[in-house]
Amino acid sequence: MNYFEEKVLLGLNACNIHPEKESCSLKIGVAVSGGADSVSLLLALSNIAKVYPIQLKVITINHYIRADEETCKDAAFVMDLCCKLKKQGFPVDSCLVELEKGSVKALCEEKKTGIEDAARTLRYKAFESFIESEKLNCLCLAHNQNDQLETLLMRFLQGSSVEHCQGIPLVREKYIRPLFNISRNEIEEYLREKKQDYCTDSTNSDTKYLRNRIRNNLMPVLNENFPGWQKAVLNGGKKACEDSLVIAKNVNQYSSLALVSEDDSICFCLKEFLELEKGIQRRLLLDALNHVCKREGENRIPFVFINEVLDLVNGSKKTFKKPLNQVEIIKKNDMLFVKKSENLNTDLVFSVIIQRDGIFEFPFGTLEILTTNQNNRFVNINGTVSECCFNYPIRVRNIAQDDYILSASNSLKKVSVILNDWKVPGEKRNLVPVIQELDSAEQPLVCILSKFLGFKDWILRK
Repeated sequence: MNYFEEKVLLGLNACNIHPEKESCSLKIGVAVSGGADSVSLLLALSNIAKVYPIQLKVITINHYIRADEETCKDAAFVMDLCCKLKKQGFPVDSCLVELEKGSVKALCEEKKTGIEDAARTLRYKAFESFIESEKLNCLCLAHNQNDQLETLLMRFLQGSSVEHCQGIPLVREKYIRPLFNISRNEIEEYLREKKQDYCTDSTNSDTKYLRNRIRNNLMPVLNENFPGWQKAVLNGGKKACEDSLVIAKNVNQYSSLALVSEDDSICFCLKEFLELEKGIQRRLLLDALNHVCKREGENRIPFVFINEVLDLVNGSKKTFKKPLNQVEIIKKNDMLFVKKSENLNTDLVFSVIIQRDGIFEFPFGTLEILTTNQNNRFVNINGTVSECCFNYPIRVRNIAQDDYILSASNSLKKVSVILNDWKVPGEKRNLVPVIQELDSAEQPLVCILSKFLGFKDWILRK
């Protein structure tokens, strides 16, 4: 084994996998996309498996969310590589999982989420089946030190909670990441040494994705001007992990204050709630919202919204009602309620994912999209035309209470404040559509379209 492979073995050890101590063969799974990271992981584990008792089980997944030619080519590359390794005597077996075409889009529409989230959900569902069917001891994922750094910077810039500021976990159930202490430079050097090619995702250089902007724009500046920043950021992630454990332990002491009713809403005694530290109030409120919304992870609930609610809870108003999409928080009769909204006008609620030009019917009328060149589009609503700039897929939906959009000064502005400035009356606000891009983790709003109602449009220019 060379130095890189020894580091991967140490990575396995850090994940509590010790092939050098096993007398019976381990079944280790490897998720391989065809990119540099996962290919280096597969090669290193193959060489380790020649020394120690390991059976490697490779899974690659074709999501069919990029062009068929590209995504099928990547899947074929992985299967061919596994076949070559097997012929060379390495203990490698491979499995190709092809998701049904359109299944990612269908899940987007069902769960009201983005393409990446839906793809990840289906990918991990396939992983779970693979782990169970192959009776794996673990499944190795190829996240490396650079991925962790990018994630920590991204979470910081997004203002994430302390739980999410700890970054990607080294181990989660049977999922392990043995490349965590290996940099991308080391990975590329190892592949050059092995004269091994790999696939490159065409979206990796697209800076409309926050992660790519961090990787391609921010990290080079940090490398040039702030030597040692990587260690500081990684240490910050470890500290956040330790802090999160302490916070969770403290919050658990007060979980009994949340009373769950028959309709699955949650209420708190206001007197007891107000006696808690604000940090504990915030976590209990987030947990309650996640429960009522059936969400996974508090990162989907804006920090600014929680702060607005807590200001109202701790303020002098005896009653208030604060909506968040289909949920509302109510302060009334010395109680605090988190419940499904009772006042949704379902006739005017709309949310549709659109992947190409066409004509679509909505409660506000007919919407037609026509592409002029690249991502410049004409959007025609009931005869009123607006020129927009966005990438497919998009979601056209109602305005939500927690919506924000970029302003000309590159700061976020609340959409409800914009509508107030335009003097859009309450009865017309449910008819105002927004366009939300779905091809990045941030899923930003790019358009507010109310010109067809006699007001203005708010359109981001790229």
